[in-house]
Amino acid sequence: IFATLKKAENRYFDRQTSTSLKGIAILFIVFGHFFTICLDQQTFNLGAFWQGVILFLFIAGYGLYQKYQLSTDRQAFWKNRILKLYPSLWITLILFIALDYFLLNVKHSIPEILFNFLGGHVTDAFGSVNSPAWFVELIMVLYFIFWVTTKLPFNENIKLIILFVLCFILSAIIYKTPIRNYHGIWTFYTIVFPA
Repeated sequence: IFATLKKAENRYFDRQTSTSLKGIAILFIVFGHFFTICLDQQTFNLGAFWQGVILFLFIAGYGLYQKYQLSTDRQAFWKNRILKLYPSLWITLILFIALDYFLLNVKHSIPEILFNFLGGHVTDAFGSVNSPAWFVELIMVLYFIFWVTTKLPFNENIKLIILFVLCFILSAIIYKTPIRNYHGIWTFYTIVFPA
């Protein structure tokens, strides 16, 4: 009975549905950037870009929780999550480095490149080879907060409250400190992930 109920609960938000919603979110983000950068239309960007990122983060948080619950090897789970992020990041960074060099004659320093390859994204201190990579760094920080929360010896409801509190604290720290100059965009999105 419980297996049937669990299956019925998830039938409307299965992998195909979440993949489709992620695709819609990515289209919103791409069109938001296109309208902002190519057509100089800020109004559309505010709706499309922000909503696309919010939708993507919500689905990512939901998917992370569902996959974590099904995982039998928790250490391998986290290793696989990180390993999924880095190859995509590295491919795009190599592409951006090459395009910057050959098309714009922009050369990035070795520390800047290494920092970005590790997943860092600070636009002033080390520079950013790939400006949209702020999202990857945010995801890694949110994964870390989720991981810390899973290690706590409380029931799921208390862990959920702690997850929200930690994400809210992260937003407050960013908003109230000089970190805001580098990661201010995070304040819009950190609370979506635990939702």
